[in-house]
Amino acid sequence: MPLAVVYIDELAALNFTVDYLLLSAAAALSSVYASRLRRMAGALVGAAYACLAFFLPRPLLAGWAGKSACAGIMVLCAFGYENWRRFARRCLMLSVCGALFAGFALLLGGAQRVRGGTLYADMPGIVVLALCTCAYILVEWILHFSRRTGEDAPALVRIEIEVGGKRASFSAMRDTGNR
Repeated sequence: MPLAVVYIDELAALNFTVDYLLLSAAAALSSVYASRLRRMAGALVGAAYACLAFFLPRPLLAGWAGKSACAGIMVLCAFGYENWRRFARRCLMLSVCGALFAGFALLLGGAQRVRGGTLYADMPGIVVLALCTCAYILVEWILHFSRRTGEDAPALVRIEIEVGGKRASFSAMRDTGNR
């Protein structure tokens, strides 16, 4: 079976879209805020990596080291760095979301080709976009219903802390411990 023609703009656009939605899902599952611009920066890194790995296949770039480095850079761009534990958790969430999406796409997609460590689905871009959108909506739906515990929606309250004459003020979500 001959390989399909791959256009770099289509490869980049589809990877950007998928990476943006995966970063959005990882943010939601990690309960962390990431602005659209930061998620777009992370998705841009992922799209650039996909193009490089596809068109310039190198063992280091296409191997687990290259993929892990790209995921780490995507997480840093999207969420920043607070500490090692949160960074690792966000990387894990991105990996879980990516694995779930890839499994779903493999189930529905049919023939897959691998070149340079990049998974290429030989299906129309609109199908991939529809898969991404469905996966994103499913995650949002699950998160929406998982937040409902029978009590009123959590309220934001203003917190003030004073230690040694220094004051800090911030908003926090009032929680009964059941969430």
